[in-house]
Amino acid sequence: MYPIDDKHPYVTLLVNSVSSDKDLCTRLIAMLFSCYKNYKSALGILLKYRDQEVFRERFSVIDDAIEILKTLPGSALLSPSMKDYISWVIAKNPTKSIEVFTSKRAKEEDEPDPKLVLECLAPYPNFIKQCYLEELIYKNKRADERIHTEYALCLIENIIKLLPPKSDSRIFVTESAEQMNGVLGKLRSDLMKHLKESDL
Repeated sequence: MYPIDDKHPYVTLLVNSVSSDKDLCTRLIAMLFSCYKNYKSALGILLKYRDQEVFRERFSVIDDAIEILKTLPGSALLSPSMKDYISWVIAKNPTKSIEVFTSKRAKEEDEPDPKLVLECLAPYPNFIKQCYLEELIYKNKRADERIHTEYALCLIENIIKLLPPKSDSRIFVTESAEQMNGVLGKLRSDLMKHLKESDL
């Protein structure tokens, strides 16, 4: 059993809403479980009520789940028991779900291991891996040669996927990134920027 601090804001809200607002009460119980590091129960409650229309209209269940997952130490986050929750979050909001892996933890040793995160992201579309690596390099300022190389390879792979099957490769080589339009141009521009700025 977890000790409950009756002055905690979630407890106060819970007590005030128990009789009048069942949905708010349910959400608060989930967040309270999270505060006391019972993450699996917290996520289980959110997932149980995620399909109820009234609950979904009032609360951003996906945002709550991401907030909970962001607080987990890396070893707990990447454990098999969290796999279904991570899959659900990635499916619902691929871009924002990256925060689950890149948010700073209270202790450095609680940061998720990038190698294990990349293994976790392997079954998902390549752009998710690209977003994760980009966050590590440009937001979290990770100076790890393997991460920088993996990011460049990820961009190259995404560029190759977008090239028309019988494209003239000379056009691709001679045309500057600024002249290319759309997603392909952005990816190429990102790759050129990364190659220029990365000193690893």
